[in-house]
Amino acid sequence: MNEPHLRLFLALPCPLPVAETLSAWCAAHCPGGRPLHPADLHVTLAFLGNQPADQVARVTEAVAGLPLPAFCLELGTPHRWRDLLVLLPERAPAALTAFQSRLRERLEQAGLPVERRPYRPHLTLARRVSEAPPAATAPQVAWQVREWGLYRSVEGQPRYQRLAGWPAVSAGNSSPTP
Repeated sequence: MNEPHLRLFLALPCPLPVAETLSAWCAAHCPGGRPLHPADLHVTLAFLGNQPADQVARVTEAVAGLPLPAFCLELGTPHRWRDLLVLLPERAPAALTAFQSRLRERLEQAGLPVERRPYRPHLTLARRVSEAPPAATAPQVAWQVREWGLYRSVEGQPRYQRLAGWPAVSAGNSSPTP
């Protein structure tokens, strides 16, 4: 019998007001591209790929309790990666890169898959784009990062479903939120 698999990743969700701003800009400046649903906008922390469904508990256990400090994330540099339109930070916040490094270590210690490419924070706005809009047109957005979570890909729109989440807090609070 084949066990069901889930496409899993850990990410920082984009707050709805910021997501709506980005979606409106993308609709106006990315003709021919396929914009992501506003609820799907996020900054990936770690991509785990297709995993057996029973791995969700293992992933959650491995990363729970890892403190994410609250920090401000600023994005505003559009770039095209293959056929994706992404928005990059001018400079990745030190809190983000340090957290992602600790997260990667936790995943490795738990024997979970970890990408070997260097971490490059980005927010994907659209797929199937032929060129990036001029940087001068891009919105400069920022938000106070207050949470992170474990997500899976699903069919339909929005495409991503949150399986577990944690607030950005001190090391003392590590309870997941549904």
